[in-house]
Amino acid sequence: MDWVEGRTLDVYLRESINDAYALSMLAYRFCKMGAWLLSQPFAHGDLKAENILVRNDGTLVMVDYDGMFVPAMEGEESPEMGSPDFRHPLRTNGDFNEHVDDFSIASIALSLKAIALNPQLYNGHSAADRLLFSAANYRDIRNAAVLQNITSLSSDAELSTLLGAFHLALAKKNLSMLSFRIFLLNEPEKPTVEIQNTEITEPEKPAIEILSIKITDEEREEAVEDKFGAKYTKDWKKIIYVPKYLKTYSIKKGTIAIGDEAFSCCKALQTITIPNSVTSIGDEAFIGCESLQAIIIPNSATSIGDEAFSGCESLQTINIPNSVTNIGYNAFIGYGFLQAIRIPQGTKTKFEQLVGDELKDKLVEI
Repeated sequence: MDWVEGRTLDVYLRESINDAYALSMLAYRFCKMGAWLLSQPFAHGDLKAENILVRNDGTLVMVDYDGMFVPAMEGEESPEMGSPDFRHPLRTNGDFNEHVDDFSIASIALSLKAIALNPQLYNGHSAADRLLFSAANYRDIRNAAVLQNITSLSSDAELSTLLGAFHLALAKKNLSMLSFRIFLLNEPEKPTVEIQNTEITEPEKPAIEILSIKITDEEREEAVEDKFGAKYTKDWKKIIYVPKYLKTYSIKKGTIAIGDEAFSCCKALQTITIPNSVTSIGDEAFIGCESLQAIIIPNSATSIGDEAFSGCESLQTINIPNSVTNIGYNAFIGYGFLQAIRIPQGTKTKFEQLVGDELKDKLVEI
C-alpha cells in the first residue's frame, strides 16, 4: 500500500476540539466514508479512531488491515476481534463477514456528530483509547450517562437518525436492514468572513451578557414554563426552577444564568446539559442533586456560586473551563466520590487558588 501522511483521527479530534467547522466536517467525512464502506462486500475488521488517518486536506484514509474480510474468506473465523471500545459487545470470532464494521461505523458516526454539536462531551467522556463510548457502556447502555447526554441533542435531525442506527446496530449486530444512504449527511457550510480594505477579518464576537443569579418575586410571578415543567424568566434568559422528578434535562439554548437553587434537591437528576451561553451558576444551584454523576461547565461560564454542587454525592467528574474566574465558598462540599476536576492544560496554579486546599489533589489537566 502507498504511504499516507496524516494524523490519526483521535489526534486530529483533540487538536480541532475548539474548531466547530472542523468538527462538523470530520463527522461529515467519516459518515461519507462509512456509507461507502457499508455498500461494499468487504470490511476493515478493526475500525477505530487509531486506524483512521486524516490527511492534511481533511480527507480520511483507513489503515491497518490485519483483520480485513473479503468475500473469498467467507466461512473462516476472524483473525482478530477488534478493539473493545469500538466493537459490538457480543462479537465473536465467528462474526466474520461484510457486516463486521457496521456497529463500529454506527458508534463512531454518532460520537463524532455529537461532539460536533457539543464539544464538551469529548472532555467529559473521552479517554486515550476511545471517543465517547466504552465497552462497559455497550454492555449497560440503559444506564450509560454518555448516551443520555447524546440523546439530549436529538432535536438535531441528523443526530437523531444516527442515534437510531446506533440502537439498531447494538440490537442486531449489523445494519443490513438499513440503507447506507442514511449516513450521508449534509455538507457543513464553511464560516463566512468579511473582507475590508483587502484584509480578512472575522465578525466581532458579541459581548458576554451577565445576569444576576438572584431570583426576584417578580421573576417568579412572570415565569414561563417549558414542556418539561422547568421555569424560566419571561425572556428565557434565566432558569429558576426544575421539577424534582426529572432524570435528565437540557437547559434551553440562549440561557444566560442558572438561578440560585434552580435545581435544588433534584435527587433523581442524573445528567444535565448546560449550553454554551450560560455565564453564571447560582448559589446552591445543584445542591442535593445526589444522583448527578458528571458535569461539564461550558466555555461561556465565568462564575460558580457558593455551595453550587454541595451534596452531589454521586458526582465523579466535573469539567471547568479557563473562562471561570470565580468559584464560590464550599462549591463542592460533600463531594463524595469526586474523582477528578478536569481543567485546561497550564491552569493548575489558577484553579488551586479557586478550589481550595482540600480539592487540589482532584485537579487534572487535560
